[in-house]
Amino acid sequence: MTKQYFIEMERIVKDFSNKELVRLQNENDKLKRNMNPIKISKKEGLYVWHEDNILIFRIGSGEDLERRIRQHNSSHADNIIINYYLETICYKDLETIIL
Repeated sequence: MTKQYFIEMERIVKDFSNKELVRLQNENDKLKRNMNPIKISKKEGLYVWHEDNILIFRIGSGEDLERRIRQHNSSHADNIIINYYLETICYKDLETIIL
């Protein structure tokens, strides 16, 4: 009976430590992403991004994406994750086609 108890306790501790390790790795990745500036050109284009804790993708366009990202990140605790970026001069037409 006591042997079974220790086996079960070992399993619980392993499960907890694995979940905690994954959580800490995700937190570390988020902190690294927040420390490093996002390198994007200042040209006009179309973008798709999402925030870390929200799985809603945002599609938009702009003349200066770098400025747009700085504006967005200034009011949020965590930096955004850019999924796709396309430099183009006809970004308004592409945005209307997508939306």
